[in-house]
Amino acid sequence: MPAGKPALSAVWGYSPTSVWAAGENATVWHFNGTTWKKLSTGPKSSSWFHAIADLGSNQMLAVGSENLIQRCSATGCSGTKMSSSTFNKFTWRDVYCEVGYCLLAGYHSAIPTKSAFYRVPTSGPTFTSLCTLNGPGYGTKIMGIWAAGLKEAILLGESGAAIHYNGAKCTNKGFPVAPKYLNEAWGSSITDVWAVGSTDSYTIGTIGHWNGSKWKQHSSNTNNSLLSVSGRNATDVWAVGHKGTVLHYSGSNWVPQNATSTSAVLYGVWAAKNGEVFVVGSSGTVLHYK
Repeated sequence: MPAGKPALSAVWGYSPTSVWAAGENATVWHFNGTTWKKLSTGPKSSSWFHAIADLGSNQMLAVGSENLIQRCSATGCSGTKMSSSTFNKFTWRDVYCEVGYCLLAGYHSAIPTKSAFYRVPTSGPTFTSLCTLNGPGYGTKIMGIWAAGLKEAILLGESGAAIHYNGAKCTNKGFPVAPKYLNEAWGSSITDVWAVGSTDSYTIGTIGHWNGSKWKQHSSNTNNSLLSVSGRNATDVWAVGHKGTVLHYSGSNWVPQNATSTSAVLYGVWAAKNGEVFVVGSSGTVLHYK
């Protein structure tokens, strides 16, 4: 992918030969194992994609600012029946999908403390609110979600919001410290979930682990903010962030990867089942570890 392109904030794939990256200016690219191809995404060129989710049949759903929701294949993207004008002021920060339904999490762009967590059928815009996320103990902007299914999820946000959804209600389980940001989560199961963030905007990376009942803080071994986390299994997990930071967890400690040759802001990471890792970031940065 040529350097100097719009920032890429999310990456996900079916395999190392079918990978999507999305981000600034409603940009979506597809990698076929050899080359990256830019896909057409419609009219919202000022919007920013924040997250990607599996829709099955080698398709994915990309969501972002200005109520941006697009269904993409390897040949292009188009609007979906999931979009509703009621949410035109919403920024969707993260998404999880299963056959027939998706979970959407985000916040009102003009009222950041108005966060939302909805279940939406892929066949149409029926938004079902799953819990109220506003009020004491729930922080402000909801930034990330990891789900073990439609009735089991972890939501993260500003002011250290670390919320467990059990299919009936949302409960803030309390992060060990009070980081300013918790940005993203990944887990091998609902009893093995990692969350990453920072104590302020750009410094002192924060990492926490959820064992199904409580959070435990882990040393990040970095002074840089962490923005994304992904893993292949419980002992092969990756985290990325500001100033080209790449960390790897192999079962004991988080270790900085000194081979990183970029100072770019790394917004997204995806770990493939075969061990390959894709990282995306500012100015169209793409790193590929084999």
